[in-house]
Amino acid sequence: LSIMARFGWKKPKYLTPLEFAAQTHMPEVLAVTEYYNRVRYGRDEQAALDVKRMQEMLKRVKEAVRQRRRRS
Repeated sequence: LSIMARFGWKKPKYLTPLEFAAQTHMPEVLAVTEYYNRVRYGRDEQAALDVKRMQEMLKRVKEAVRQRRRRS
């Protein structure tokens, strides 16, 4: 959410992070949010250990947001 906020995308308080991610129509944002939820609230120990995958996904989110801003 902090990456999105830096680029002007603010999550309304009435939306969950997953609902917000879905509304962005950016698969990268949705993937990171789903991954976070699995690690934070689930018992996906393998996902918790896969830090490199999360870092790569966050890079993709940043690039996707930058591209969207350029098109606007």
